Amino acid sequence: MRGADDIEPSREKRESSEMDDEQPPARSRRIAKLAEKFRSKRYRHAYVGASNRRFIARQIRALRGDMSQEDFGRLIGKPQSVVSRLEDPSYGKFTQQTLHEVAAALDRAVLTRIVDFATFLRFTEDASDKAVCPAKYDEGSLDRLARGISDEQWEALCRLTIGPRKV
Repeated sequence: MRGADDIEPSREKRESSEMDDEQPPARSRRIAKLAEKFRSKRYRHAYVGASNRRFIARQIRALRGDMSQEDFGRLIGKPQSVVSRLEDPSYGKFTQQTLHEVAAALDRAVLTRIVDFATFLRFTEDASDKAVCPAKYDEGSLDRLARGISDEQWEALCRLTIGPRKV
């Protein structure tokens, strides 16, 4: 009877080669690439700044939807020129106060934290529509959260009781 140490070298090599052929998920590749580049302090700080500016610009544009910059500006109480700057990823000089005012006008929240770089990379993985264009305040959603019911559980319950939602 053979033990684990008696595996044929050719079989071991074949299994190792098969594992090498497996591609890591896209997330792992992105993070692995960035982890290497983040060894440079200058790079990681420039990346974080650029990433935040790009995300805010993309988010403001998504929240504006089909409205003109002028109409969106009226909605958030800002001139069109401010909307234009907020949508420009190279601008980046918006203030926390401005972000809070925009969020309040749209009935959303602002989340600002200082985190380690691993947390930053994990958090910025989510570029989904839901992350970019979050829903307005929803009392029912907060009530479910308080009761420990996730949005996914709620959706499943709704499908069971009233059928699928028509979009």
